[in-house]
Amino acid sequence: MHPNPYIPGYSSFGGLILFTVLRKAFLCLVLIGSFALPTFAQGGENTAPRVTLEGWVHDLRVAAWDRAGSAGGRYYDRGVFRYRTPRMDHEYDLDQFTAGFTLAEDAEYYAHKNGLRSHAMSVTTSDFITRTQLRASASLGEHIGLRIETDLQDDFEGRRLALRLGYEVPVGERHTVGFAHSLAREKADLDLGFYYRYQNENDLEIEAELVALDGLNNVIDGLKASPFNRDTLRHYETAPYMISARISSPILRRVRGEASFGIQNRSVATIRSLSHDSLRFTFEDSFWYAGALLEVDAWPGHVTTGAVAQLTSSTTTILADADVRNPSNYTTKQPYSRFGGFALSQWGRLHAEAWLYFDHYKDEQKGSLFGGASVDRPYLFEEIRTWIRAKAGVLTPLNLDLSLSYQGDIRRFPNGEGLEDEYYAFIQHSPNHRVTLNFSYRFSEIAAFDGGLTFDLDNDHFFIDPSSRSRYDGTYLRLRANW
Repeated sequence: MHPNPYIPGYSSFGGLILFTVLRKAFLCLVLIGSFALPTFAQGGENTAPRVTLEGWVHDLRVAAWDRAGSAGGRYYDRGVFRYRTPRMDHEYDLDQFTAGFTLAEDAEYYAHKNGLRSHAMSVTTSDFITRTQLRASASLGEHIGLRIETDLQDDFEGRRLALRLGYEVPVGERHTVGFAHSLAREKADLDLGFYYRYQNENDLEIEAELVALDGLNNVIDGLKASPFNRDTLRHYETAPYMISARISSPILRRVRGEASFGIQNRSVATIRSLSHDSLRFTFEDSFWYAGALLEVDAWPGHVTTGAVAQLTSSTTTILADADVRNPSNYTTKQPYSRFGGFALSQWGRLHAEAWLYFDHYKDEQKGSLFGGASVDRPYLFEEIRTWIRAKAGVLTPLNLDLSLSYQGDIRRFPNGEGLEDEYYAFIQHSPNHRVTLNFSYRFSEIAAFDGGLTFDLDNDHFFIDPSSRSRYDGTYLRLRANW
């Protein structure tokens, strides 16, 4: 038997039944919430959770700003956004899904001018994956504000300390213009951008930004260099620029919409070594992303439902002449899409939530020479995926919130046969189901500490050695503070 147990139709019977029941329950909850819109009471303060795509967009932009910090390095050929890297095991994405922040928790974070949040998840016997984010605002004078965004990331998608500073000036009561730049150890990685923000009293928000990625690269490249401290040089024939925009606005009385997009032009760079003339190649890449969200306040103060769409695409081309060490002429492309829905509810001290997502990911490689490729032949890898999360809990009088949640990850691989030898590390096992015992203690109105113990439901059937199996599936810890 091949160590990869995936065959069409393979499933964990008990996990599949649980998944089917929860999916139907989720759909019923969404339908009930949607039909409740015109019939339930009109009054009441709206305290139901809200959702946003700002956290998702921020993660994509950090990956675009700090290519050197992404897994595999700047010139890794599996796309800008690193959906697959060799160290990701069968439950890596499920671990991120369990410990990471939801779109509702993103809304809480981005609703404040200042915030700190951090999470750590045990993914192997010896490894944590961690992510810490800080955002803060300060005044530099009567008319100049400072925005600070910091990301400390150490997981299988990247290892980075990314810092971005923005200097902004209000123009009237509704408009703000600003200049922003990143700051990193490598001078050539400095990104420079201008942004505009509009906000009115009716909760309409519009943001737009133009960023020169690696804005000083060619200036640094033109300086005298020694192979002892800078052996690899990069010169842009076509420099990369990223344009992005976001709009958030009420649509109807209880309906809010949000949309974001970003795009980078096709950049062309020549990479060469000062010490080895045979090490040189041309690197071209581009990407875009787009997302939309619809949120319905189905029962004010109690139930929020909605739908979400998220799409990205990244393209990389590597060219190297036949006389160099790794002759190459190939292109890779990684389109990704997610469509889904959610329902969030709160009744006094009781709360519940459900999330359902459908993902489609492709990784395609075409070309004639693959000397520098991570997979040395043409291929098409495709993954279709269903995610579900259901959670219910209660806030005790001691400010300790206790909840039980289920996370499910069902995968199919329409294309991928024959890739085991070259691409095995990327091929993920399925299905994966777990339950999590969660707790959250709120120190004050602004800070909380979360944690959870996860337990496996599918018993990891692909482990041939029974001693490798364990119902205990890991622990996560989180810290959240907003002010």
